[in-house]
Amino acid sequence: LFADDNFVKDYFDYYSFLARPSFTYTRLWDKDRRFIFRVDYSFYSLHYSGRKAQNISGVYQTEDQQDYTHTFSAKVSVPVTPNISWVAYGSYMAADSNQKFESFYLYDYDLWTAVTGLSFKY
Repeated sequence: LFADDNFVKDYFDYYSFLARPSFTYTRLWDKDRRFIFRVDYSFYSLHYSGRKAQNISGVYQTEDQQDYTHTFSAKVSVPVTPNISWVAYGSYMAADSNQKFESFYLYDYDLWTAVTGLSFKY
């Protein structure tokens, strides 16, 4: 099972890149009551130069492991009173990797998040 496993000195070393553009719209409804809408996109790339990718059976491949995530999110804040706002947030993240051996850890997955609640300002 572990016949092809070797100690890799740089196993946890990586290069990364992050880009995160964002757009925010704000509108003053009344004095001290502000409506806010924000959308974001995030691209994150990880390149493990000391770690080889594995196929679905766990056999090491020739290429280095490369992971990508794309995240889309939105948030809205609606003023109820000058001190209380209703807030809703949602996001979708897609993770993709050339690491196909996923017996112990997932590398390719989708994640949806939704949260709502009240924000108090004092």
